[in-house]
Amino acid sequence: MALGLAGAPPADPADAVRRLAFPAVFWVSLALLALLRRRRATARRPDRLVQAAFLLLALDTALLLAGLASPGAEPAWLAAARRLLHLAAAPLLLTVYWIGQAGTLRRSEAALREAGARHRRLFEAVPDPLLAVDLSARVADANAAALAALGLARAALVGRPAAACFAEGEAVQQAMRDALTGRPVRDLEATLGRPGAAPRQVLLDATAFGEGVLISLRDVTELRRADAARRTMERAVAEAQRLESLGVLAAGVAHDFNNLLAVALANGTEALAALPGDSAAREPVQALVSASQRAADLTRQMMACAGGALAEPTPVALGPLARELGALLRASVGASKPLTVEGPVEGPVLQADPTQLRQVLTNLVLNAAEAMGDRPGRIAVRVREADLDAAALAEGMVPEAGPGRYAVLEVADDGPGMDEPTRARIFEPFFTTKATGRGLGLASVMGVVRGHGGAIQVETEAGRGTTFRVLLPLPAAAPAPAARPGPPGAVPPRDDAGRARRVLVVDDDDLVRGSARRLLRAAGHEVHLAAGGIEALRFLEVRAAELDAVLLDLTMPGMDGVEVLRAMRARWPGLAVVISSGWAGEETRRRLGGLAVEAVARKPWGPQELDQAVARACAAREAARRA
Repeated sequence: MALGLAGAPPADPADAVRRLAFPAVFWVSLALLALLRRRRATARRPDRLVQAAFLLLALDTALLLAGLASPGAEPAWLAAARRLLHLAAAPLLLTVYWIGQAGTLRRSEAALREAGARHRRLFEAVPDPLLAVDLSARVADANAAALAALGLARAALVGRPAAACFAEGEAVQQAMRDALTGRPVRDLEATLGRPGAAPRQVLLDATAFGEGVLISLRDVTELRRADAARRTMERAVAEAQRLESLGVLAAGVAHDFNNLLAVALANGTEALAALPGDSAAREPVQALVSASQRAADLTRQMMACAGGALAEPTPVALGPLARELGALLRASVGASKPLTVEGPVEGPVLQADPTQLRQVLTNLVLNAAEAMGDRPGRIAVRVREADLDAAALAEGMVPEAGPGRYAVLEVADDGPGMDEPTRARIFEPFFTTKATGRGLGLASVMGVVRGHGGAIQVETEAGRGTTFRVLLPLPAAAPAPAARPGPPGAVPPRDDAGRARRVLVVDDDDLVRGSARRLLRAAGHEVHLAAGGIEALRFLEVRAAELDAVLLDLTMPGMDGVEVLRAMRARWPGLAVVISSGWAGEETRRRLGGLAVEAVARKPWGPQELDQAVARACAAREAARRA
C-alpha cells in the first residue's frame, strides 16, 4: 500500500516509482469515473465529490513532487501529510462509486415504472375486452373494456376462473391449453355472460403471453343479429316468391277453368230453363249447374292464391265483423272447442272486401278446429290496432308490407301446433295435412292478405298450439263503415229491364263465345261474335255505329283485351265496354292500367250476371253522354 511508502528513504529510482504508483492509480480511476459520470449526466452532488477528490489528489501530487525534489530522504512532515491525504481520498473515491451505482439503479427503476405505466395505458386503451390469465387458468388482470363487458368490478373478476365467464367453458379451457402449447386460437365462437343482462356473442382469440395466456374478445352480437335479420328477410322473400309463382300457376289454371265453367254453367242454366217442371232430366241438369257453381267457388279461391281476388273495397269495421262471424262459427267448431272473440266494439275500420275478410276468418277458425281434431281445446279470435315498424313486420310472410298502422286479426288455438317442415308449406296451394281436403284454405288466406297489401305471421311449435296473425293496413283517415251488404249471391236490379241491346262478344274460346251468344239472345239482345282482338277491330271499323256494347275478354292470345280496349277508346269512345274476366272488379281495373270500363262480368257468369252487366254498361254510357 501507498501508506507504507511514507518516511522510507529512497534508495534508488525504484523508490520514486513506488511513490508515484498510488497517486497514479487514483488519477486514472478518478479520470474514468469522471468520464463515465459525464456520459451518464449525473446529478450535481456526485460531480462535486469527484471535484473534491481531484483537489485532494492534486495536493497529494504536489507534495509528492516536493518530496522528490528534496535532496535526501522525504521529510517526515511531508510523508505524514500525504498519508492523511490518502486516508481521505480512498473513502471519497468509494463514495463516488457507490453514489454512481445508486443513481444508475434509480434510473433503471424509473424507466421500468414508466414502461409499466405506458404498457398499462396501452392495455386499458384497447377497445376490445382483454383478459390476462395465469397458469392456473384464473384471471390475473382485465382492461376496462373487459370489466364493462362482464359487468364486474376488478376485484370481483381477478382470481375468478376464466372459463366461468363463458357459456362454452370447456371450449375456452381447451383454447387456453392450446395457446400454452404454442397453438394460438383465433375466432372461437363464444357467449359472454353478464349478470342481469342479455348474453353477448363474441369471437375469442387466445395467445401465450409471458407465463400465461392473453384472451382478446370481439363483440359480434349486433353483427349476428343483423345476419339473422338478413337471413330471415331472405327466407321471407324466397317464400313470397315461391308462393307468388305458385299463385300465378293457380291463377292460370283457374282462368282456363273459368272458361270451361262459363260454358258449363251457361248451358246448364239454359237447359234447366228450357226443361218442363216434371222432366226427369231436370235433376241431373240441376246437379250439373250446382257442381259448376261449386267449381266456380273453387276457382275463385285459386285466383285468391295469386293475390288478385280483391273485389270492390268498402269501409269495413273489423271488430263487429269478427263478432258477427264468430257467433256463426261457434256451431261449426263444436262445444268442445269454445270460441271467444276479443276486440273493440266498433273498430278498426279499414278499406277491404268484407266477403274476403269473412273467408279469411272462417278459414283460420276452421283450420284451428280441424288441427285439434277430436281433442278439446280453445280458439281465441282477437282484434286490435297496432303501429308496426319494419322490424315487427320482418317475420311476416309478405315482406313488401311497409311500416305503418295496422289492423291485427289473430286466431290462436292450443292444439298440437306444427313442426318447421309443416309450417314452411302451409300456404302452398293444394298442400294439406288432412286425409281429405283440397288444401286451398290457407293458400287463399295468403292471397287475400296480399291482395289487401297486408302481411301474415305464424307462431307455432309442436305441442304448444298455433297463432295466425293477419296484419291489414289502415288508411290514414278512418272511413265510415259501409252499410250491411245484402245476402250472398243477390243480383242487383237491372237498370233498363227489357231493353234489347246490340252486343259484340270478343273471346278467343269458341265455347265461351257460343255460350255468351245464347245467354244474351235469350235475354233479347242482338249478338255479334269476334274470335280475337284483330277480328274485333276489323268488325268495328265497319259496323261500330251499329253497336251499343262490347263484351271483351281480358286475357286472349295475340292482341289481348287491354290492347283492344286502348284502341277502342281512341277510335270509338262512345261504345260501352263490359270486361269479361275471372278476376274481381278491383283487380281487373288494376290490370287495365287506368283504362276506364263501364262494367265487369266475372267468369263464370250466368244469364242474369251477363244480362245485368250489359245493362249497367249501356246505362252508364248513356248517362255520360247526357252529362
